[in-house]
Amino acid sequence: MENTSIISQEKIGKLVSETYEHDKDIVLYYVYKRIGNYEDAQDITQDVFLRMMEYGKMLRSDTVRSFMFTVARNLVTDYMRRLISKQEVGVYSMEGLDMTYDDVECNVFAKEISKLEIMK
Repeated sequence: MENTSIISQEKIGKLVSETYEHDKDIVLYYVYKRIGNYEDAQDITQDVFLRMMEYGKMLRSDTVRSFMFTVARNLVTDYMRRLISKQEVGVYSMEGLDMTYDDVECNVFAKEISKLEIMK
């Protein structure tokens, strides 16, 4: 019956630690494939498990992997939004300069964010 009950605070650290050891490479691959930057993917992967510790009261041992990927997906979405926002600011600050801006990359990011939003 313990599998479906909310776990105690003492078990949260152990559950997150075991999940980290077992699934960190899977999460890293998942994040890296979506953002294409290995160093940022490592940071986001670390943040996934930190968030899991913060939201420990919401963890259940039978749904911990689903929760982990939900957190990862949300952090990737946040990362992509920040990246697009930075690019837009860069474009606006370069207005008036004799440079062209490649909208293809922005469209790719916008499509990726749309896909992530639909998956929610």
